[in-house]
Amino acid sequence: MRRSSTKRLMKLDDRLLNRPLSERLVFDDKRNTLFLGLDGYRVHNRADVDAIREGVFAIFARVGHRFSAIINYDSSDIAPDMADEWFSMAADVERTCYDHVSRYTTSAFMRLKLGDALARRNVAPHIFETSADAHQFVVE
Repeated sequence: MRRSSTKRLMKLDDRLLNRPLSERLVFDDKRNTLFLGLDGYRVHNRADVDAIREGVFAIFARVGHRFSAIINYDSSDIAPDMADEWFSMAADVERTCYDHVSRYTTSAFMRLKLGDALARRNVAPHIFETSADAHQFVVE
């Protein structure tokens, strides 16, 4: 592979994985729904956890009431040493901010991991394989 092709691929990787929170946290006022794009998000330290917590709570403060959330976990990476902190944050955010929430990922492993971690925190996981199924759950 030529050097210029490698550089282009690295920039594409950076754009996909390191998207700013403003692109990952999209609130639709008409639907009263947060679309949280954790696809490709890497949770490797406390700052990664805090960024999502602070972003969701900022929307909650702005909106002034609970809302629905649809969360995309495709290709996300939660480091094993950060899993407890991440899922505790997710449960806290859900209890405080969300009326209804659904999560989706095409990864069967991630669906199992999410389901187990959230259930241990007494949070109903509502995890789906597709975006369409996750959206349908929140709409109903």
